[in-house]
Amino acid sequence: MKNYGLKKMRKTVKIFYDKILSRPVIKNFSILSIANILAQASFLLASIRLAPLLGPAGYGYYNIIIVLASIFAIISTFGMRTIIIRSIARSPNHTRSYFLKTVTLRSFFLVCSFLVFILYNTVVDKDMKDTFSIIAVMILVTTTTLWDTVESVSFGNQIMKISAFIELAAAIVWTGSIYIVPDNLFDVKLILVIHIGIQIIKNAAYLSWLLASNVLKKKQPLDIPADSLNIIVKYSSSYFLLAVFTCMQNLFPLIFLERNTNLAQVGIFNVGYRILAPLQMLITVALTALFPNMSVLSFKNPTSFYEKCKKGIFFVMLTGITGCLLFTIFSEEIVLLLYGESFKQSARVISLQCWYVIFYGIFSFIGTVWSASNMQKRLAVISGIGTCIALPVLWIGSKYGSEGLALSFIISSMINMSYHWYLFASKTFVQRISLKESMTYWTIFIIYMIISISIPQELNVWYKLGIMLFILSPIFFYLYGKRKIYSQI
Repeated sequence: MKNYGLKKMRKTVKIFYDKILSRPVIKNFSILSIANILAQASFLLASIRLAPLLGPAGYGYYNIIIVLASIFAIISTFGMRTIIIRSIARSPNHTRSYFLKTVTLRSFFLVCSFLVFILYNTVVDKDMKDTFSIIAVMILVTTTTLWDTVESVSFGNQIMKISAFIELAAAIVWTGSIYIVPDNLFDVKLILVIHIGIQIIKNAAYLSWLLASNVLKKKQPLDIPADSLNIIVKYSSSYFLLAVFTCMQNLFPLIFLERNTNLAQVGIFNVGYRILAPLQMLITVALTALFPNMSVLSFKNPTSFYEKCKKGIFFVMLTGITGCLLFTIFSEEIVLLLYGESFKQSARVISLQCWYVIFYGIFSFIGTVWSASNMQKRLAVISGIGTCIALPVLWIGSKYGSEGLALSFIISSMINMSYHWYLFASKTFVQRISLKESMTYWTIFIIYMIISISIPQELNVWYKLGIMLFILSPIFFYLYGKRKIYSQI
């Protein structure tokens, strides 16, 4: 009987693996999710030591350097990531051709990004003109561009575990380095040197793997040539504009905050971002893992594509609400425990920031669906409109410090979501998402958001825990009842 039971259990596990875990989407998502969660936990652990020792102003300076590198890397990558992943996913035998063309194009745009950065430092930025800051930003732009190039080729072939493992190893080394540095030697420039060194090593490891693997050795069919350089640029231009508009909404506000207040407010704002980064990263990883599969499904089976996307967007909202409530209700306890009294202001910032993260997740899901459906032009145009609406709101909000900026993110997101959702629900699929379903989704979302923001931080921890369990119970019961449906996403 025991042997029979053991055989039956093994058979059940094998069936579960063959039908679910062996699927490329589930497998890639699982690997990326686990590795990224561990990496984000490592980054959070590093920030627990980093932020208090640097102080709000020093931590703000460190983050401004990272933000500037992210902004100018948008020029060097020129929106090619999605095009390369999508093209290689559909024609994996053209991997080598796409890689060489991408390296050629991005080398040109990397030089362009340096020229624009030098112009920015000459005309706009008055605080970052020292040689160290300029060199640090330029090196980080280069490493970001190289990493994105190699990762795009790898992800197009649905090989995601190498990226995940290297990222995780780099995160562990980074955290270990932060804790090894003695307190008396702790300096923001030394920390940036360590960060840059790790980025260089990380890129070298990933590029070495790509060159040694079979990914670039696949035969090139002569009858199906890969896209020429001008075609890649043409298709990528929409995503470049999208990246510019996204950057203006997500990264420019930190520059606004520095200009309208000080570096300390940037540090306080970014503590909230670091705590919430695992949630945002989980959303990004999930959509990255889904994208190649969705690109194929949107053409092969539009009806199935509609059903999966409808279930997926609601799942993103419900899981997002759950995570937001946890962070919102216990934000003060989390901040005081991790960063101390000097960053107490971050607690209120986090309670607002976490709801923007869910808006970000919904925007990203809609963008992924449109990208998979070759609607990149719509995506670029809509993002441009959204940026024009958001920037004035964010500029005004930044004048009221980190909390004002966090609130302005929510306000601008609610405005922009109105027409995003209309186009998503009625102009994307073979059939519409009904008005009743849309009203249900957003009524639940708004009610939970208002409730969570209204809960006083001064309440006893046990009262907060009771409130959280009470208001989350309807979601848990709903998800449990629908578990079979959502297991098919």
